[in-house]
Amino acid sequence: MAGPAATLRHQKLGADVAPASHEPAVERIFQLLRRHPHISSSEASEIVRFLRQGRYRQVHQLAADKSVRRQLDEFVKDRRQELNDFAHPLTAIGLILLFLAALWGIWQPLG
Repeated sequence: MAGPAATLRHQKLGADVAPASHEPAVERIFQLLRRHPHISSSEASEIVRFLRQGRYRQVHQLAADKSVRRQLDEFVKDRRQELNDFAHPLTAIGLILLFLAALWGIWQPLG
């Protein structure tokens, strides 16, 4: 029986101690990852959505579990573009701003 002392002990130990059972949302992702790569595109989207929007503790719990680590690594490798789709526009904007700043820096001494 898990009481307040067990909960407190789990909080103190952090990620080193895995809880006995996973929350339903996390368990669903575990089931999908165990079947990877034999999952549908909607199931893959579900995993991507979980990795992006899931609570840090839940995502960490998933990443720390050795039983699905290989499948998670493969999934992330296969879906790298989907997981990092926000990075490309930010990189482009940053490069444009850097280019404009360089032009301004060159123009100032000339003008």
